[in-house]
Amino acid sequence: MNNNSSILHFETEVCADTSNLLKIREQLTQFLNEINFDKDNIIKVLLVVDEYITNIIRYSYKEDSSKSIKMIADSDGYLLKIEVFDDGDSFNVLDYQTNAIEDHIKRPHKGGLGIPFMKLFANSIEYFPKSEKSKSNVTRFKFISN
Repeated sequence: MNNNSSILHFETEVCADTSNLLKIREQLTQFLNEINFDKDNIIKVLLVVDEYITNIIRYSYKEDSSKSIKMIADSDGYLLKIEVFDDGDSFNVLDYQTNAIEDHIKRPHKGGLGIPFMKLFANSIEYFPKSEKSKSNVTRFKFISN
């Protein structure tokens, strides 16, 4: 854990294409390692971000790669805040109802685990839809390092 009280910043913007997920994972992993974020939680952060951006590309943008997704991450080494900006159809992960993870384990079926894992692994999720003031949907994830 980094005990430095300064806030470290990272941001990237990519075309909305699943081929860019690797680039995002690599850049975010580098940032998380630089801030000495808890190694056990890095995988959880990557899974949440990967799943969420995949959902934006597939469902909000309907795989329109002319669109873009912006991600900003800030951390003091203990608290990590990641904001994802998109201008696609509204997709509030908090409103999306899914079966409990235990139900998926008891009755396996294709798909449906991404959002439950996002809700399980992120310490906090907030969603701010597009408005007259903001041209982008903003989803904020918070993670706490051990």
